[in-house]
Amino acid sequence: MVYTFDEKKIKSKLVKLRKENKDTQETFAKKLSVKMGGIEISRTTVATWETDKNQTVPKYDYLINICNMYDCDLRMIRLSLKR
Repeated sequence: MVYTFDEKKIKSKLVKLRKENKDTQETFAKKLSVKMGGIEISRTTVATWETDKNQTVPKYDYLINICNMYDCDLRMIRLSLKR
């Protein structure tokens, strides 16, 4: 049995979490860059993660840092699995 991440749920949760914390895509990218130890993350990258036009979502280590940044549980991002 193969499981995959439910990209749409991840994308919608990222948008909701960012907006609840009153961050723009740019401020979100800057905060995450700092949290990731200086790895450059652009506003364009964040926009790509949030759109439904493609299957791109943040890597697992990015998701962990996003949760740490916003003090939320990784399960809150609803890493729902599809069969």
